[in-house]
Amino acid sequence: AVAQSPLATGLRVMAAVLLIVMGLYLAGWWSGLTHIERLGRGLWRYVQPL
Repeated sequence: AVAQSPLATGLRVMAAVLLIVMGLYLAGWWSGLTHIERLGRGLWRYVQPL
């Protein structure tokens, strides 16, 4: 089943880490997410017009 695949497990772990990082960012305890936001800006320039 899909729920037991290594890919699904990896995606769940990534989602959990992202939620924790977002919580730390919103609480003001860690600002590392700003680096990811900066990387996303370049991508957003191409995606936004779509």
